[in-house]
Formats: sequence, C-alpha cells, structure tokens
Amino acid sequence: MKDINEKMLELLPDDIRIAYQEGDIDLVKEKLKELEKYGKAEAVYCAASAYAIGLGQEQDMDKAIELYKKSAKKGYAPAMNSLGLAYMEGFGVKTDYDKARELFEKAVAKNNPDAACNLGTMYEEGLGVISNTHFARQYYEKAIEFGDVDAYCNLAIMYEDGNGVKQSYTKAIELLKKGANMGSADAMYNLGVIYAQGEIVPRDKDEARLWFGKAAALGDKEADEEILKLY
Repeated sequence: MKDINEKMLELLPDDIRIAYQEGDIDLVKEKLKELEKYGKAEAVYCAASAYAIGLGQEQDMDKAIELYKKSAKKGYAPAMNSLGLAYMEGFGVKTDYDKARELFEKAVAKNNPDAACNLGTMYEEGLGVISNTHFARQYYEKAIEFGDVDAYCNLAIMYEDGNGVKQSYTKAIELLKKGANMGSADAMYNLGVIYAQGEIVPRDKDEARLWFGKAAALGDKEADEEILKLY
C-alpha cells in the first residue's frame, strides 16, 4: 500500500513533483501557490491535499480546508469527498455529520467511489443518521461499482458478521478475494487473518503467509508483523 505522500506525488503536476523529489522546497511552495491562485478545480484540490499532509511545507489544515472548499465549489468530486471526510472525522473543522453526508451525496452523484464508501460507513455506524445496514450495503456495493477496491472489505465484514445480511463466510471470503485480486491491501490482510486464525476456515499457514505477503509487498506493516508470528 503506497503511503499518502506517494499517492499525493502522483497527483501533482510534473514540475512540482520533480521539484519535491529534488528537494527544492522553495520551488514547491512557489508552484503550490500558483495552483491555489490560478489552478482549475483539480489543481486546487492537489494544493489542498499538499497542505493537509504537510508535503513540502508545514501542515496547515485551515489552508487545506479553505482550498478543499474552493475546489468543491467548482464541482470537483474528490474535493467534496475530502471535505466531507474532514467534517465526518473532525479534521481541521468541527465534526458535522450533516455537512459530511451532504458533501458525500453530491460526490456520489458524480460517481465518486470514496464518497460512496464513506456514506456506507456513516449508515453502518449510525454517524449522524439512524443506523441502516440496508443503506450501508447499497453504498458499499455502489462504491465497488464505481471502482473502490477497499469497499469489498467493508462488505465482506458485513457478511462475516451477519450484519444486516444473512451471515455467509463463503460470501465474505469471495468478496475479500475479489478485492485482493484487484489490489486491495486491506482485503489481502483480512484474508491472511482468516487463514491464520482458522476460525471460519481450516487454519492454513501457507495461505495466510501468501496473503500477508501480498499485503506486505504493498507496504502494509501489520502484515509484516503477522508473517513473523506464523514461524
């Protein structure tokens, strides 16, 4: 799993990414300010994310929120989702589930997979809404439809626990394998746990190592630790 800085770098324009990689932080700051002032919605979103994680500068959540709002106002769905997440988790703003849900719904209308997954979480956990596993499942399925591989894991856990659906370990493992085969480190890790514990399937150390190994190769440090426990 790539860390957030690596993901952020992939979103940045080439000149900013190269300046950051070469350690020219002054140029990074200069270019980010250009994005803020002149950039289109996607560019403003990139600048917001850079402030949010402190990429090439001090972390500044106030500035990040300001720019997320600017990008969201331009209709950019990822910015709507990031701003919604900030309101849901209280990152840089006061927690406001109503605002979070409104932003997620707007982003989902634009087929944003992360927002669909976040709405699923809100309904599953009852965050600012009456807990509704039917809606949670629908939003997780929509997230999968939009291309969110980690939503397979959320939905699999619902089937494993029998939470709002008929309990089915077979369905849970099927979903995890689909997510894992599409690149979800979370799904790989959870498959490793299932085979290592041997509670819902026969314990299989080789299978556990396989899935933990795949997750570890994507940067999952917990998977690395779990592999050591199998020896």
